Amino acid sequence: MAQKFIFKAEEASRVVSWPCKLSVPVGPGKFEEQEIVARFRLVPPERMADALKVQNMMGANGDVLQLKECLVGFEGLKKEDGSSVDDETALAVMLSLPYAVRGLAAGYWDMVQGRLPKN
Repeated sequence: MAQKFIFKAEEASRVVSWPCKLSVPVGPGKFEEQEIVARFRLVPPERMADALKVQNMMGANGDVLQLKECLVGFEGLKKEDGSSVDDETALAVMLSLPYAVRGLAAGYWDMVQGRLPKN
């Protein structure tokens, strides 16, 4: 049975951590599914609708614009040597990788549309 919804005025500025699946190319015709936990800001629908209008005109670049609105950072992201990655650096790199943009955008929409992460 679902819990009763409780209204919270601060809900619009809330940040939610959500797992996202990235299909990372690893070789000729092959990819590896990897998971990253992104922190997303809940963006008001009318503001995201403006980004969607741009996406309809610009294709994948619209996904980058949407993520610039909602993507705050990542949890537990490490470099190959085990050192931490600051959010500013991580955001710049991830938004330049087409497979990351696709996986992060899909993760955001799964979260706001109530779709549970798939294993």
